[in-house]
Amino acid sequence: MEQVSYQRTETTIHPVSVGFAFNVGLDNVTDMYGNGTDMFGNVTITPPIIVPQLTFLECFEIFWLVVIGICGVVGNSTLIYSVLLNSEMRSVPNLLIANVAVGDLLVLLLNVPLTILSYVKPSFLLGEMMCKLVTFLPVVSEGVSVFTFTALSFDRYKAIVRPMQRRRRPVVRRTCLVAICIWLFAICFGLPSIFLAYLSYDYPPLVLCFNLPHFTLQARIYEVMRCLIMYVIPLSVITCYYCLIAIQLFRSSRDMPGEGHQESKQARARRRLAKAVLVLVFIFGFCWFPHFLRSLWFQFGHNELLFLRPGMMIFQTISLFLVYFNCSANPIALCFLSRTYRQYFVRYLCCKHGAAFVTGKKVTFPMNPSHTKNSEMDGSIRTSSAETKTCTV
Repeated sequence: MEQVSYQRTETTIHPVSVGFAFNVGLDNVTDMYGNGTDMFGNVTITPPIIVPQLTFLECFEIFWLVVIGICGVVGNSTLIYSVLLNSEMRSVPNLLIANVAVGDLLVLLLNVPLTILSYVKPSFLLGEMMCKLVTFLPVVSEGVSVFTFTALSFDRYKAIVRPMQRRRRPVVRRTCLVAICIWLFAICFGLPSIFLAYLSYDYPPLVLCFNLPHFTLQARIYEVMRCLIMYVIPLSVITCYYCLIAIQLFRSSRDMPGEGHQESKQARARRRLAKAVLVLVFIFGFCWFPHFLRSLWFQFGHNELLFLRPGMMIFQTISLFLVYFNCSANPIALCFLSRTYRQYFVRYLCCKHGAAFVTGKKVTFPMNPSHTKNSEMDGSIRTSSAETKTCTV
């Protein structure tokens, strides 16, 4: 009998539960009436099964998927709404962070519900086009996130290391153009997944959605290129930028450039914002690392039986949950890191207008940056002043 790999079930973006995946891996599957075959090819007849019985672990996993989905949708929607509705929030960092939230929101709205559905109905019934779409979206979201974080790191580098070279206007238009280019690049890198994803009818009556063929040259090239372009290279560039930022901050720690209290406040705000961006980048790197490790390990490991072990199946589930958690973690992190975002989240989620009560203190919302008092400063400092008001961390 041909050996069936656990990866045949596991690589799908529309996964099945760990226990069910193990049975499929052993070729021990049943149809909706309980008829099936065992691992030796013998036909088995069992009583009809109308509704699948979920284990405690599967119910626990569904619970956390619901929590991640709700928190992510509410958080990212509020973040996008706050940036788009308030002109004082439309700075370069805020617009780029909202760009990440759009990609995360698409994954949370489509992929998380389908993953929850897979626990109840393992067979993928939405057709080949939807199979390709649910495979395509996470790749695009990943690309949007990592390319946007690279742009954010470059923006922080320019603000801290070379503030005099920052352009004055039009900041919003230029940032929107950068966001469009990021989406185009992410879509281009996600297109191969549309052609590689397919439906499998190897386990009748089940229909399974797989994002890659297994152990083929195309799949290995795709996984390596995606790991390099959407993980290793961008994170290496971000690391270089932050090393330069750290060197600059170390040099200026004793003698802060500029004159007066206002400029010192701007410098402190820049450092806090740089730290916030670094935290978001760390969350991305941490959450996506198990996914790439498992994908490359399977394609180049040449050990199918290893991925049949329960420990590896649990690792696959954890890697999937971390990808979804990454899509919902940014708004939560910003609530802890940024006073301004915290104020707007309280304002819209708690329906408080005009003022927000944060950490026991009454604070007002940021004023319009065009009304800044220090109009005599040069263009780069004026830009930084607006940035201080809208990106207080």
